[in-house]
Amino acid sequence: MEARRSSTAALKPLGSVSGSVEALNIHNQMAFYVYPASGPRVKCVFADDHLDRVRDAIGCHVTVHGTVDYDTAGVFPVALAVKNIDVHSEAEQLKLRDFLGSMPNLTDGGDSAALIRAQRDADD
Repeated sequence: MEARRSSTAALKPLGSVSGSVEALNIHNQMAFYVYPASGPRVKCVFADDHLDRVRDAIGCHVTVHGTVDYDTAGVFPVALAVKNIDVHSEAEQLKLRDFLGSMPNLTDGGDSAALIRAQRDADD
């Protein structure tokens, strides 16, 4: 018997990721990778109509907007379906200090050191 997908399946959240575009793949799936200042690289899947913009973004600092998939802990984005790409000038590049407060309630009231320890000790 085939399982049916629930019509109330969770929708993916809209979000963004900022970092450098340093890899592009157009072989089977149109995708590029953003390398943020903090956290793992993020695979960004895009439609054909974004190809020129992606080419312009290679080697640049960008903010990519779209629907986001997070890691199993729900902490870091790992993939994003691209809706829009903003290419930043060098003066607009974010610094690590710009991320302070960007993930409110990340610890859900718990100890931040315990969260960091759990992430560090997690099996990959």
